[in-house]
Amino acid sequence: MRAIAQLVHASFRNVERAADWLTGAAGPVFIAICLTLVIGGIWTFFSTMFVELAPLPPELANLLHTYSPAHIALGLVPTFFDSAVKDPLATLRFFVSLIACLYIVYSIGWHYYMACTVSPGTVCDGLGDAVPERRSGPGSSIWWARFRARAARASGPKLAHLDLTHPELATHGPPEPAAPVRVSSVADLRKLNKALDGLDTNRARSASVTASRSSSERLPPVAGASLSSSHRSSSSSEAGTPRIPRSDLPLSIHDVNPMVASPAALADVEPSSNPLFPPLAKQDLDTDVDGEEVDQDDEDVFPLAGMCRKCTTIPLVRALAVLPPELRKVEKQLRTAPPSQTFTSKLAPEDVDEGEAEVRAWLGDAAAEKLVAPPKPERAHHCRTCKTCTLKFDHHCPWLNQCVGLGNERYFVLFMAWLSTGCGVVLFSGWNVMRASLSWSANWPYPYTPRVLVMLLFILALVMGAALGVMAAWQLILVARGETSVESQDNTHYRELASKRGVEFINVYDVGWRRNLQLFFNIGPDSPYVWYTVLLPVRVPPYSDGWHFAKRRGLGGKHTGIDLQEHLTDEEFEDDHYQPQPPATSS
Repeated sequence: MRAIAQLVHASFRNVERAADWLTGAAGPVFIAICLTLVIGGIWTFFSTMFVELAPLPPELANLLHTYSPAHIALGLVPTFFDSAVKDPLATLRFFVSLIACLYIVYSIGWHYYMACTVSPGTVCDGLGDAVPERRSGPGSSIWWARFRARAARASGPKLAHLDLTHPELATHGPPEPAAPVRVSSVADLRKLNKALDGLDTNRARSASVTASRSSSERLPPVAGASLSSSHRSSSSSEAGTPRIPRSDLPLSIHDVNPMVASPAALADVEPSSNPLFPPLAKQDLDTDVDGEEVDQDDEDVFPLAGMCRKCTTIPLVRALAVLPPELRKVEKQLRTAPPSQTFTSKLAPEDVDEGEAEVRAWLGDAAAEKLVAPPKPERAHHCRTCKTCTLKFDHHCPWLNQCVGLGNERYFVLFMAWLSTGCGVVLFSGWNVMRASLSWSANWPYPYTPRVLVMLLFILALVMGAALGVMAAWQLILVARGETSVESQDNTHYRELASKRGVEFINVYDVGWRRNLQLFFNIGPDSPYVWYTVLLPVRVPPYSDGWHFAKRRGLGGKHTGIDLQEHLTDEEFEDDHYQPQPPATSS
């Protein structure tokens, strides 16, 4: 199935490139072509092929042959009852088939309209005006909490970290002595706080939290402003502290945890000036602080973020205002709190319902207006056509003239499913009409539809029905695996890397095929929508806000089987979103 889907996709991509080369803007052209084909197909089907699928009852046929609109309008109801009495089965077959075909046509048009007009979702604008959102300002904390709670519930019950019970799932090789640690959970914040308490003020600021320094010297950080030029290798700071790669870090928390600093760095640590906290001992670096229980909810579901250097820069106040409250809370502490203060992602009363005005108040006017790269949540990718980062990016579709992402992926998949179903109905009912159109000597009984339209519709239904059927089936397979199109290509590469090491790659977003499908269509437990809404042309918003996703428990919120430096990012997608290149081997 993968090979067939890739072949179909490559064919569509070639057509798209050719149209873009000829017109310079393939999107509107493709939409016009699609509308023309659908409208022409509807006329051709109902004027020729539908009568083969459900023959008109004799009484109704005689009425329609009068060619008098007034006579037809006046006699339609009596003729219908007369036909139902004389030939109930034929009448029932005709009207059931008519209603079913009209419903298929309406579903095709409605889902295509929604896929074209509903925003896929962006970092700064969310899902647009069509979906009521409260990403900042009054009520935003409740709005964010609802999505985060549902993502946590959809992830299943809390589990112990799988590395402790299944060592074969761990990443390859021993951990590097100076491996960067992302501060993305309460557990990580506890480690950071304990480390800061064991270091003096100046050392803590330079070794763990460099937000203020990086804000003044380089790019005001929205996500790892002091990163290396390549996301696959870590560079070192002036103090010899490696920095987190670009691909996986929360905003501004971009230096290593002092607790896992290199031995050389530990030798330089001065004795703590705080009499309440003793210096760190080297043998305690890999142990949990005071045996505290790891907060698995934060560890597994805490949102990850980076920064997109390809998007247009935005003011820092705007970049911070669009963050989830727990990330914005950490950002606030990094920029305003003393380095020895305890850091937490838990919201205080003054952190609730923050908007741009509140962020500007604690950020300062000068820092608020600095232009920075916008944040980029996990599963988001930059689209070079739309020139923005799309939430849960799948691919850019010129037939929609926009990306397929979090906001419209449901409508796109259902559009393909309904259109392939309609093509199947055309092929089933139009075979005899197609044969008659090829026999030029035979009498043509359809005066309002030329033969050539029947030929074109049948050939188009054959080709497009097969192609769309394959694409719809493959898309549903990816949904059941917890993947998007671009993630499927990435994960294939990750599985190859993991298999070479003798370990198993686990997709952290795969929570079981049934649950994956339920979350994609936003049905099932913990959803206000029932299963049959999949068959109805109704507006259903996504279950996620674009930052919080259901994840497999026990993996720490990340894929298992690959290293952080091996994560593919948008830099791999120069010409095609679906052909990631393997990462270069770092020396």
